[in-house]
Amino acid sequence: MFKGKFLSIFLCQAAAAMLFAEPQSPADPDIFSAPGAQIDLLAMNAAADMREASVWVMGSPNQELFVEISPSNKLSPKKIATNKDGTALVKFEALKPNTAYVYKISASPDFKNSVEGTIKTSPDYEKRQAAPNFKIAILGKTHRNDPIYDEPFKTPGGEYEIFGAVKNQKPDAIVWAHNAAIFRPADWGSRSGMAARYRAERSDPALKEMLLCAPNYGVIAADSYGAPGADKNSWNKKDAVDVFKSFWGNPSYGVGSQENLATYFRFSDVDVFILDGSTNSNSLDFRSSRPEMFGEAQLNWLLSALKNSKATFKLVISNAPITNPVEEKGNFAYCKRERKYLLDFISENKIGGVIFASANKDYGEITRMLRASEHSLLELTVGPATARPAKSATEVNFYRMVGSLILERSFATISFEGAENDRFLKIEVFNSAGKNLLSQTIKASELYKFE
Repeated sequence: MFKGKFLSIFLCQAAAAMLFAEPQSPADPDIFSAPGAQIDLLAMNAAADMREASVWVMGSPNQELFVEISPSNKLSPKKIATNKDGTALVKFEALKPNTAYVYKISASPDFKNSVEGTIKTSPDYEKRQAAPNFKIAILGKTHRNDPIYDEPFKTPGGEYEIFGAVKNQKPDAIVWAHNAAIFRPADWGSRSGMAARYRAERSDPALKEMLLCAPNYGVIAADSYGAPGADKNSWNKKDAVDVFKSFWGNPSYGVGSQENLATYFRFSDVDVFILDGSTNSNSLDFRSSRPEMFGEAQLNWLLSALKNSKATFKLVISNAPITNPVEEKGNFAYCKRERKYLLDFISENKIGGVIFASANKDYGEITRMLRASEHSLLELTVGPATARPAKSATEVNFYRMVGSLILERSFATISFEGAENDRFLKIEVFNSAGKNLLSQTIKASELYKFE
């Protein structure tokens, strides 16, 4: 009788889980189980500057591929080969600024069944014309359901049409502020497991068009770096970093001689600084050791770069929120000394035009950090894109702007617009259907107020 009652309870729970579960994204078991699985060619527009642009491609491991670009370029590669993950980065050099190029990549020299796309170099506007408008899309947590490795009776991912909504916004760049993979417990213990997770996420058919609509930039996140709580002392840090490099085409992996995943790019009068809050972090709080998120070398690079920047807008993107005052491990406020060092430097050197963007939350919000005798610091924190959103915000962020809390799947854009002497930025948040949930406009002059 006990067994029968237990079976009934189990079946009821299973039925309830199926009834309330969200639709799963189609999953190919071969893709999920093997990083070397045979798949069709996939391409993603990667980093682009004025005279160079890159395209990331994924196919089979150690595969020879043929490349063609129009208008033709003598320095462009004709052949490339993928690595053991089945990925490769094609760099097109000696290009012209503000020019569109059509490329083809194929496993066949006659370019049958090729993957095709268009790359566009950024404009060389300075001292020639007014700053061009620039729109950047920012994504938070993404989760493609995997029935093999997800927790039983849970389907955290959904609303994959959001990637089409991002494409429809016609961004000039896309930044994945929470990377593009969330490791399951089975993934982070091996390099091949990490690579398999990236391949599975990148293979989502819903992503295909968005990956080709603009340059894509990745930001390392805590749950795509290693075991829970992993920091610079992680036993398999090298594997995590190596796999990240294999699946992204960022302008650099580290700045200067530093060994981290920070990078930088520019467009118009906007300098974009992408920080790495994982590989240089220190979670040990004992005696002389204090928690750090970015490490001294990376933080000093950022301070120097901010001070030397002549851009109207300086967009600093980190996985973890910078200005959120709640002292928990997912926020920079947990690292008190580092955070004070950064914020004091910005204030004492009167650095204007700084805006922060982050992810790492199950909800979205805008933080406006009040400061005495100077303008407030603004930060956009994007909520989950396809991961499950929270039903409420558990943190008491007393700097959160009224009406800015977003409790549904969403993405954000930041547009930099306006006449030469009247520039402004507009933050907009959209749901998976492309409906506008929030709009906030800030004049550049408001970001340069000092007493």
